[in-house]
This record gives sequence, structure tokens and C-alpha cells, in this order.
Amino acid sequence: ANTYQDEYDHIFWIDAEGSSLRQSWGNLARKLGLDLPPDTNLKYLASDVYEKLEKARCLFIFDNAETFTGENGLRDLLPRRASHFAIITSRNHDWGQVNQFGAISKLQLDVFTDAECITLLNNTLAPMGRSKSGSKKEMLALCAELGSLPLALQCAMATVIESDYSVATYVVRIEKDLQLLTNAVPDEYERSVSATLRLSIEQIERSPRSEEHTSELQSHHDL
Repeated sequence: ANTYQDEYDHIFWIDAEGSSLRQSWGNLARKLGLDLPPDTNLKYLASDVYEKLEKARCLFIFDNAETFTGENGLRDLLPRRASHFAIITSRNHDWGQVNQFGAISKLQLDVFTDAECITLLNNTLAPMGRSKSGSKKEMLALCAELGSLPLALQCAMATVIESDYSVATYVVRIEKDLQLLTNAVPDEYERSVSATLRLSIEQIERSPRSEEHTSELQSHHDL
């Protein structure tokens, strides 16, 4: 989201896990000034949101989705306008069979090995100088804090690139944030992604272009 924010008018983060899906859409609708009854069918709620944003180029990130069909499925909630785009993340390896998704591309991600983490961080941050990338020990510390999760590491790198953080100072900050979320978000995956996203959102809001860009990242954990 950080890396490609200039390509969109708005970026929205939707918590797509279980009952949180309705709450996220309701929060987004209110943020956009839509006055809808609380019992509005979720399909029509999403449709009204997309209609409100029809002239804007938007990216909708559906995080931790459980299924494509069913009560909490995304089939009727995905954007259909040419100017609207979607990224879906899910921990369910059986989620999203080809016959269900049609043209939607899938990319399966596993946790990185230490070597893969170092390669990723080096390739991305080394051109910015040692003051940003830090030592191998500091890189491994970052990977360990984030459980070597690709999504969390991508968020971390985007924040380091776009801010005054180095890998070393980012590790210090994210360690504190993870500790604060331990009780509220017991799942390690959720906690790592939530912490890195929160820090990314914080950095975007501090950006000199934040008001002009109006990057409305809606965190999937309103804690």
C-alpha cells in the first residue's frame, strides 16, 4: 500500500475475517458519509460504497478472508468497476478454487527462510546505503520479530524506505508495538501484520502529501 499509494486516490483496508467484515464495511460507509440502516444487507452496503467512489481510482485490500462463498464470503463484495482494484489475503490454503475465482490470480506465500529474508532486505534496502539496511544481524532481528512473514516484511520495508527509520530503529519500534498487541491480538500472524500495517499507516498520515493524497487506509484492528 505504501509503495503504490501514488497510483490510487484512495486505499481502503477491510478486515474480511468472519463477522468483522460487516463492521469494516459499516465503518467505511460512515467514513464516506453514507447514512444506511444498521441492518442493511452487506451486498447492498458494499454496492453503495462502490457507487459513492465510482469516480475515484481505489484499491481495496481484503485481509484475512475466510472464503469466497457462504455467509462471510467475498463473492458479492468485490469491486467490479474498471477503476477499482482488490487484493485478497487469506490463511486458508483451500480458499479460492479456480472454478470459484475465474480470472482472479492467486499467489501462495509461505514464511521466508533466513536466507530469503536477507536476500529480500538486501535487494530492497542496500541501494539506499548501510545506514538504512543495517547489518545482517539487524536484518535477522527484523525477520525474527515479524515471524519471517512476507506481507509483514513488505510493509516493514515500505515504511523504512519512506521514512526516517532504519532497519535497526524499526526493530526497536516494532518490538514495542508487538508487545502492546500481545493480549489484544493473540495470533502471531495477525499480530505481526497488524503491527507493521499500523506503523505504515502512521507514516502515511505523517507524510507531507497525506492530506492531498487522502490515502484512507482503514486499519483492520480498531483497538
